[in-house]
Amino acid sequence: MNTANDDLIEINVGNITYSMSSRCPHRGGQLKYGYINSNKKTVTCPLHQSVFSLESGEQLFGPKCANIKVIIKKVAALA
Repeated sequence: MNTANDDLIEINVGNITYSMSSRCPHRGGQLKYGYINSNKKTVTCPLHQSVFSLESGEQLFGPKCANIKVIIKKVAALA
């Protein structure tokens, strides 16, 4: 996981990079310290365990809050 700046984080799963807000919309937990599930493509906020889809930004579990805007970048595989 890379921290692009204080507002965004980049999470790499395979050949895809997901850019999103660095803060959980529930209470501002720092997602850079969250748990990344590469198989389910989710990030879990370390503060109250809100779970967000890396692909859509949709909140999948946790205290009700807003979704997160996600920008997906595909990286070409190395030959």
